Amino acid sequence: MDESQHTSAQGKTSRMIRTILVDDEPHACDDLKARIERDDAFSVIGTCANAFEAVRDINRERPDVVFLDINMPKISGIEMLAMLDRDHMPRIVFVTAHGEYAIEAFERNAIDFLLKPVNNDRLAVTLARLKENHQPQPAVVETFPTDLPFVPSYHGAQFFLG
Repeated sequence: MDESQHTSAQGKTSRMIRTILVDDEPHACDDLKARIERDDAFSVIGTCANAFEAVRDINRERPDVVFLDINMPKISGIEMLAMLDRDHMPRIVFVTAHGEYAIEAFERNAIDFLLKPVNNDRLAVTLARLKENHQPQPAVVETFPTDLPFVPSYHGAQFFLG
């Protein structure tokens, strides 16, 4: 059995929910990672401190779920969604201290929205929802703006916006 699978108490083998966390606050990211990993159904396969890292890692790793901070330097979490491969869109859970983004997050078809500091009971509801359905999120495609303020590109190991 590979590391992306686990065995339940009933002896059934199931695929783990591959998760990436994106937050420019290291302590918030570490705390959320520790709390998500308490649930055996989830495997946190990466953490990213900004949208540049996140686009690279999400496109490379193809996670099932991304916990995404909205308010980040240079590119917000909502703007970052438009930079992802629309054919392999993971489930998105927005995590932010700014409740005023909730409506826009759900307009972007987020599966959930968590306010910081994240409440344990509320996180448990989100994880349960994700376990019910963590398949890619095709409906999110139609909600993106068509005009991006920047075009992301790589030059060697550097990531640029132009």
